[in-house]
Amino acid sequence: MEYQKATKTDIARIAAMHIMPKLNINLGEIEKEKEFRFYLEKVNLFMEFEPKGVIVAKEADKIAGFIIVTKDISNLIKNAFLRGYIFRWFMDTVRGRFGLNLVMKKRIIRFLISLFFLPI
Repeated sequence: MEYQKATKTDIARIAAMHIMPKLNINLGEIEKEKEFRFYLEKVNLFMEFEPKGVIVAKEADKIAGFIIVTKDISNLIKNAFLRGYIFRWFMDTVRGRFGLNLVMKKRIIRFLISLFFLPI
């Protein structure tokens, strides 16, 4: 198994693995599927602000797993607020753009609200 920094071409597979680890999907297909959109947005956020923190494990040139880490969560949250990610995620969740059920919507909204109480 080989570990390496994720690339733009890995984003769709990483997002899909949040829901269906065995699913093999490309970026064009995943953008059409509502249930993957939130995870695609989340991976894009990390790729934008902490590209070295998105690491994939590959076996025979296929992604077998991944990990997303950040060295400064406060900076990540601050940038997510300043660049409008948090507001956009909240609005997209409420509008149903992510195709999530009520339980998942509540979890995401609770998570977004909890960000206000983290020290930045």
